[in-house]
Amino acid sequence: MTYRPWSLASKAAAILFVCALCGAAAKAQVTRGLSFLADKYEVSVYVDTVAQGINAIAKVEFRAQEASSNVRVELHENLEVRDIKTADGKALTFQRENENPMYLTVNLPTAVAAGQTTTLTFSYGGLLANEENSPVPNVRVASVSKDWSYLLLPSRWFPLTNYPSNRYTGTFKLNVPDTVVVAGTGKAESPQPMQARSAAEGKRLMYAFRCDKAEPNGSFVIGPLQFNPKQAEGINVAVYAPPNESKNAQQFANGVAHQEIIFSDLFGEIQDPI
Repeated sequence: MTYRPWSLASKAAAILFVCALCGAAAKAQVTRGLSFLADKYEVSVYVDTVAQGINAIAKVEFRAQEASSNVRVELHENLEVRDIKTADGKALTFQRENENPMYLTVNLPTAVAAGQTTTLTFSYGGLLANEENSPVPNVRVASVSKDWSYLLLPSRWFPLTNYPSNRYTGTFKLNVPDTVVVAGTGKAESPQPMQARSAAEGKRLMYAFRCDKAEPNGSFVIGPLQFNPKQAEGINVAVYAPPNESKNAQQFANGVAHQEIIFSDLFGEIQDPI
């Protein structure tokens, strides 16, 4: 059994994320009907630590819950959508909602029948430097900076449907400076070197995470992390921490193992925890 907790520097953000998810879970079990739910994602994001923002492309497969020509998604208000296209490359019209700009509605050329799917590609980007327009008021659930960055699911840094209840599979690719490491949801592949856009930009790496199980995937922490595999109470724990905190890796692992045992007693053993 392997767990991949976030680093000490992101511990507070992780706690906020868990609290927000748990606090909303009960209420989210009964939500008003949605015309479309996202089934599968292919997200590629360029993390610009100098400009403190991201540029991303998200290819999303939606399944119609009822016949409709309107796809409604949640996306961080700071992220400007440049265009949305169909699978055959046709540009679509879309608009943010006036009362709650976190919601965006895409207008399809024809209605999609219930049970059928449609694939849309979103091109978007923007600054994520502070708490401005955060979906969680006064909490920075997404942040990009030179030293540390994190893109947590509650920030809606990619287009979501029916958060936090919806479950989906996907692949996430993060293009980051080679001075940092990325840890997050899914099975990580070995990082691949990427060509820099300019000499001043410095070397880059592409981290890819495969999320083959339908879960609330899509939370990542980026920073000067060091991998420390540990074992506690019969559980393998992958601890990612700054080098100067790696001496405390066993302590972190003990805490994670203790929490896993408590939650397993309450809710049953977690299946396929990798």
